[in-house]
Amino acid sequence: MTRSAAVDMTGNVTQREARPSRPARTTPPRGTRSRALLTPKGRAPHPVGTDGIASGRPTMDHGMRVMTNCEIRFLPSGRTIRLSGEGTTLLEATRAAGLPIASACGENGACARCGLEIIAGADSLPGESDRERRIKSRNRIDPDLRLACRIRPVADLTVRARYW
Repeated sequence: MTRSAAVDMTGNVTQREARPSRPARTTPPRGTRSRALLTPKGRAPHPVGTDGIASGRPTMDHGMRVMTNCEIRFLPSGRTIRLSGEGTTLLEATRAAGLPIASACGENGACARCGLEIIAGADSLPGESDRERRIKSRNRIDPDLRLACRIRPVADLTVRARYW
């Protein structure tokens, strides 16, 4: 052990033994634990959920994977974002556009705060599930709104939130 000098409240210098250094870190650095769930090629062994880690949840409500190549227009800001890839939710697209959107349930569709009005392109969306209808009813949300966390666009959409 090494010795170090310390000054107490009265101004006296005292000698004390220094504490030994901390042992080496045995846990992986923050954020790397979820990588352990991936295969050597960096893919999840089963579908990746909206939280970005392998969660076992299907990528769509019905377990289908759909490639999207569409454009989402946000009103009244007029911002447009192009989606390309697999299974992006409308909630993720809204956040990617830099627009604030409420979601208190971790994108599980339980809080119904991410309700958006579909202005154009609603006919390309799958119909509401029973679960979505129950959630909106329980939370007293306008039945005409759709939950952004439950929608995975496959065609061009124009959407508006009442709080933008």
